[in-house]
Amino acid sequence: MQILEALWIQENLLSRDILENVNSSKIAYSTLSMSLRLLENKGFISHRKVNNAFHYYAILKKEDYLVSLIKGILDGHFSSNQDELINYIH
Repeated sequence: MQILEALWIQENLLSRDILENVNSSKIAYSTLSMSLRLLENKGFISHRKVNNAFHYYAILKKEDYLVSLIKGILDGHFSSNQDELINYIH
């Protein structure tokens, strides 16, 4: 999630730039590399090769992610029943 947040704020980040953005959690560079590959395989992000460096950018828009997340919660916990969700919140 932190990787996506960084790429939603600024596109075309190098992996070292992403690491600086998410390094509050003290992740290792190898963990970041694996996470970038996983996100790319899922179609959330992609990269462009410029000279010898990969510049990463988000494919998945933040709004689309949030809609999907809310829909997943609604479908998974409230059987797609909006009234049930509203009653739960109140």
